[in-house]
Amino acid sequence: MVAIGCCAQCWHQSRARRSGLSTIKPEIILHVADPKNVNWWFDNIRFSGLVTDFDRIGFSYYPLWHTTIPLRDIEAMVKGFVKKYEKDVMILETAYPWTNAGADSYTNLFGGAPLAGYPFTTAGQSALMTDLAKAVINGGGAGIVYWEPDWITSPMKDQWGTGSSWENATFFDFDGNLHDGINFMTADFSK
Repeated sequence: MVAIGCCAQCWHQSRARRSGLSTIKPEIILHVADPKNVNWWFDNIRFSGLVTDFDRIGFSYYPLWHTTIPLRDIEAMVKGFVKKYEKDVMILETAYPWTNAGADSYTNLFGGAPLAGYPFTTAGQSALMTDLAKAVINGGGAGIVYWEPDWITSPMKDQWGTGSSWENATFFDFDGNLHDGINFMTADFSK
């Protein structure tokens, strides 16, 4: 917006901003919440021809929830998506707990038994994320996005409780200190 009576320099800046904005093309990522539905969903939008202008395929993968797809199958799955759809692929949501404990009375969404080889420890969390990121990259994918690494406990209250249902899947301990779970981000992902 330019104020009435603005000087010529303001108009010049306005034109420059508009020119700059017209050259930006943000990437469009289409996200499917369950990896078992990726083929079905993208086959349908491709067949319909209604959605064609997108850059990446994204999907969620929570190894404790998406139990029909084991971690060992992710590399082949991503490779198949890249080949079939000729788009960049990435996991847009993932997480894994570093403990089964909680810091508040809010029931955590992750619990139960850990995956074999990946204990609910900061080292186990980091190891699983490292292996998952490697699987995606080795399959030709772009990488992963860790979902809500900072949803630590707080006095926030909602209809389900007070605190956080996610504090055991963050990269912070119950005192708010960064822990070793984040170390997967420094791993060597080169092939």
